[in-house]
Amino acid sequence: MQFDMTLSLDVFVAIIAIFVAVWRLNRDIDSKISDLRKELKADSAELRSELKSDSAELRSELKSDSAELRKELKADIVDLRTELKADNAELRTELKADIGYLRTELKADIVDSRTELKADNAALRKELKAVEGKVDLSNQRLARLEGVILSREGLVDAIVETGATE
Repeated sequence: MQFDMTLSLDVFVAIIAIFVAVWRLNRDIDSKISDLRKELKADSAELRSELKSDSAELRSELKSDSAELRKELKADIVDLRTELKADNAELRTELKADIGYLRTELKADIVDSRTELKADNAALRKELKAVEGKVDLSNQRLARLEGVILSREGLVDAIVETGATE
């Protein structure tokens, strides 16, 4: 029985030794995890601090850049307006000159057209009078022919009546 007891005691001691070793490992791991957590918190706090200072710095830079861009945009807008006013004035001057030239040409064209119309109208009236004269002559000829035809009809009627009575 002593052998069993000795073996059991050795096993028990070995189990306790393993338990102590595992406990020490757990304690070391917990300690290292705790240390890592502290380091992470410190690093996190340091990063936050750096981010805040970087953020403030960036905001300052962005504000100055934004203000500078606004100034440049305002200057560009003023320059564009000035250029547009100058271009607009130049275009108006050119348009006035073109309109004046076109009015002069249009007036000359109207005068020429009126002159041509008067000449065409006079020529048409002359031709119309000539046609009216020809129509009058034709009407006179027709009237004479009508008279001739009527007199011949009278002769034919007279001949027909004398031939019927005979």
